[in-house]
Amino acid sequence: WRLPFLLALVPALYSMNAVMAVEETEAFQTLQRAHGGEAPTHPFTCSQFAKFFQDTWAQGMLFIGGNAASVSIAYLSGLYISQWMVVQGIPLGTSSAVFLAGQALAAVLSPVMGYIVDRVGVATGGLAHGLLVSVLCIPQYWLIRKYPHSPAVLLTMGVGVSGLASGMGSTIFLYLAGLFPTENRGLAMCFYYNAGAVIGGFAPMLCDLLVAAGYPLTPAYYTLAACVITSCVLSASLWMNQNGGQPLRVAHIIDDPY
Repeated sequence: WRLPFLLALVPALYSMNAVMAVEETEAFQTLQRAHGGEAPTHPFTCSQFAKFFQDTWAQGMLFIGGNAASVSIAYLSGLYISQWMVVQGIPLGTSSAVFLAGQALAAVLSPVMGYIVDRVGVATGGLAHGLLVSVLCIPQYWLIRKYPHSPAVLLTMGVGVSGLASGMGSTIFLYLAGLFPTENRGLAMCFYYNAGAVIGGFAPMLCDLLVAAGYPLTPAYYTLAACVITSCVLSASLWMNQNGGQPLRVAHIIDDPY
């Protein structure tokens, strides 16, 4: 594990240096001027946290639903499948090669998806991701289990679908960040992200238990359920944004395209 952490140090240091040159948003600068030139701060007390939760719980439920579902989709279709392939009798070397090729494809597709989302909107792009994976997730697991030694199946269903699920899902965080205003975005992202990650993190454990109990296609059905949840969340957000932010404002960063 030392090698990947050392390699990650280079882009991490570059990012830390580059972010210092990024101009603060207009909303942040307005708050800064209102506080006499100082960065706006809010003391963290129980009463203020209760007020924060009261103000953000509705957006938080959208955040948790979208985050938990997207974590499940990316993990089960992109990462967990290599472990599942070994359980199905596919050699470890083959499953590892499929996993690495899928992640390489995801790295290529991520900026492409970002380019598309900049033009169609974060919610629209995320909805397309959820719908596409919902169509492919069951054929992905079924075909690999049916034809575990077919290069064509491993290439299309293993590498292809894994790359799509992971690469297209990377823009969900733009949607999640936009759910909250500048004043409490940091606190909201930290709190609701971890709540959603706990729920989404149960996916591999539940799938392991059910696969071991004799239900080998459990990851496919779990992924499908996650796709339905994230599609419902994003569809509701699209409707509320098109309805002028009523009954809930969901786009605090970019509302058009959304």
